[in-house]
Amino acid sequence: MIDQSLALPVRRFSVYLMNEPLLDPELPGRIAYITARRRKPQYVKIISNGSLLTEPMAKGLLDAGLDKLKLSVQSLQAETYRRIMGLRLEHTLRNIDRFLELQAQGAYPGPSWKSPWWIRPRPVARFRTPGATGRSAVSVSPCSPWKTGPITPASGAC
Repeated sequence: MIDQSLALPVRRFSVYLMNEPLLDPELPGRIAYITARRRKPQYVKIISNGSLLTEPMAKGLLDAGLDKLKLSVQSLQAETYRRIMGLRLEHTLRNIDRFLELQAQGAYPGPSWKSPWWIRPRPVARFRTPGATGRSAVSVSPCSPWKTGPITPASGAC
């Protein structure tokens, strides 16, 4: 099916239906299969809540050549997030931090990513020093998904 779709004018490939794509341990392999065969403007995109963005999965997605990653963080209030998702916000943000660190360390060109909340990397070296704890390499502020234009903290665009 993928090979047939690659020959058609299909632009976006999302290799999951209506679930958390990171539940699939074979996801990086599936993405690698597509990225090795696609032609621009074709791209591979996933939408995840980030809770399963473990280091092995993050490395797999980066190595596979994932083009776009959208993270759905339901709340920036720890208690509200726990109530909605049944997960710890700190854990999810730590996963995002580590993903960004791996992406920077490996000098990967992608994926581009966005979130319903403005989440952007801070310079990791400035905030991650030996022995430091509790400092996030991610900066978070609310944004409106209805605004358009360049993505900046001031614009609030997602």
